Amino acid sequence: MTQEELNQKIWLGKLGCQMMFNLTAKGFIPHNSNRDGTFSYDDNTIREWESTFTGAYLSKNPTRTSVLECLRRALGFIPDWKDFTKQNVIRITRQLENDFSKGSAKMYAALIRSVLNDWSEDADIPCRDMKTLSLKGEATMNVFLTKDEITLLENYRPKNEQELVILAQFLVSCYTGARHSDAKQMSRINISGGYVSYVSKKTGIRASIPAHSNLGELIHISKRHEYYDTVFCREIKNICLKAGIREPAKIFKGGKYEEGEKWQFVSSHTARRSFVTNLYLLGADIYDISKMAGHTSVEMTERYICCEMRKLPDNVMEYFK
Repeated sequence: MTQEELNQKIWLGKLGCQMMFNLTAKGFIPHNSNRDGTFSYDDNTIREWESTFTGAYLSKNPTRTSVLECLRRALGFIPDWKDFTKQNVIRITRQLENDFSKGSAKMYAALIRSVLNDWSEDADIPCRDMKTLSLKGEATMNVFLTKDEITLLENYRPKNEQELVILAQFLVSCYTGARHSDAKQMSRINISGGYVSYVSKKTGIRASIPAHSNLGELIHISKRHEYYDTVFCREIKNICLKAGIREPAKIFKGGKYEEGEKWQFVSSHTARRSFVTNLYLLGADIYDISKMAGHTSVEMTERYICCEMRKLPDNVMEYFK
């Protein structure tokens, strides 16, 4: 089996050549080295690998290899199912807290728990109580795009096909509040009766949102190509810069403040935050926003609001005079 065949078999061809090379070169995927410098893979070996923790983890999170390297630092080796004892889980948790910011450590712990939960009935995992592998996040302060800034993106004229598709994908999320992963899966079939409806891949919750007048065309364009997340985030930053989204911004992330122009802090998730924050500023009920965003709770929705508060009524402002 060639590298590209393996890519198609496990990741549906979504990984780039460099990522496939890195996974193999780091020893995360069992392989044979050929004289010409290429790699080949034995089908039976790969099937066995897929049933190990490393295989199960990478099948689900191929771009998050830093987690495996963290596990190796914590234990001296990359663990398999039998190695997730309570004491080892405690060591892993400490290593995550040591290596990453609180927010990142919490996310990586969740990735590990997700794989362990998926295999809880099929693998022999000693520590069944995964509460130990839970970390508290930290406060963050992120940017969002205002209605006027989203209009700047609407009026931007893409320079090539890649900009056209990535901009369309971003605007779909701005208008629906869908996660980038959900927005990429939408088609015109999702639009019916003036609403766009979908089921969140992450939460399994159905969301229904009034369909923007241009949404059908944007979805049609967004389906032309699927880009790697790093490419998407790099290009949407450049598009925001070219569109003139250069307002001074300050964020709090990883336990520290960062300052710069707003375009520098834009990512795929900025669209979702913009959807929630703009609706909040317009006076939409937070319970309605939560439903449209496909959140499991209002508390989750509150964390997506990036502004301080709505404009207070005049009678309330009188108190501060």
